[in-house]
Amino acid sequence: MKLNYDCMRDVMLFLESCTDIEFDVDDGICFVETPLDDLCGALPKWGKADIFYSLFNLNQGGYIDASILDANNTVSECCVNYITLHGHEFLNSIRDDARWGKMKKGLSAIRDYSLSALSSIAKGMTEGAVTAWLTGAQG
Repeated sequence: MKLNYDCMRDVMLFLESCTDIEFDVDDGICFVETPLDDLCGALPKWGKADIFYSLFNLNQGGYIDASILDANNTVSECCVNYITLHGHEFLNSIRDDARWGKMKKGLSAIRDYSLSALSSIAKGMTEGAVTAWLTGAQG
């Protein structure tokens, strides 16, 4: 299956909007899970398979912490626990729509459609923007 980066971005933006921390009856802090079905309901333009595959890969890449339970090669439960620090940093680099469009053009130009290539492009764009700002701020 092909990883759909637009779906992945929408998933990350939705997860960020979810309230994911609450206090239990003993005032203990706990994460509120976001089930796969909630994501599917909130993102109807994407199929369940695309959303699951995005979650699966984001979890493997360390961008989110998810609980994916399977038995006999069938996923019985999939819930996102939280976005990791690495995931928040990545999300901040892909949030802006104009920047996102440029990043996708960069993937096409280098013909590398991996998540690591996308992260590298995002990092390079951020570093370039910081350098341009610092150069302009001192001038």
